Amino acid sequence: MNIFKHRLVNGWLSSLILATLFLDTGNLVYAQARSSGVSSLAELGCQGSNRSNYFAANKDFIVGFEVFRAVGYLKTSQGLTPDGKSYTLGYNGSRTACRLASPGETPRFRTLSLAIGIPDDHAYGKGSVSRLSIYKDGQFYEYKDLTAGQKVLWIIDVTNTRSIGLAGECIKAGSAWNTQGCPAIYFFEDLLE
Repeated sequence: MNIFKHRLVNGWLSSLILATLFLDTGNLVYAQARSSGVSSLAELGCQGSNRSNYFAANKDFIVGFEVFRAVGYLKTSQGLTPDGKSYTLGYNGSRTACRLASPGETPRFRTLSLAIGIPDDHAYGKGSVSRLSIYKDGQFYEYKDLTAGQKVLWIIDVTNTRSIGLAGECIKAGSAWNTQGCPAIYFFEDLLE
């Protein structure tokens, strides 16, 4: 009788633990803890061009032997590796712009905090270089080059900035399945304060 009771309790506890592990808040950007007055690029409804955009995400990736939760990625609309598992930048790059303040509205954000990277195991990761360029109100500001397994924290002053532009470029293509390409740029933080 004790063995039966032990198995029943263990089975019930295992089910309860598994159920709590699979619960999700349903919020695509729940990985970012925020206070009031803070927003994210995913919430702004950025506008893409060149068949690309900034897409919200909620998935774990390994970058530099650490696990990070992606909250977004910059890619082309059809940008997938041949196996369909990894997002890519197109040969013409990926571009999007996000409005930080509506016409006639005073810009309220002061800082954009980005944590960006490329997963260690991306199919096109080996030997490739992806570049993220930032534009403030249409004017070039700065860029960062990324390779697989690299994560970069980038703090950008957006005081009095009405719009922010993101441009992803394939600087040096990697190869897999007899094709060439560059990894999409993955965002692990995209907070506006």
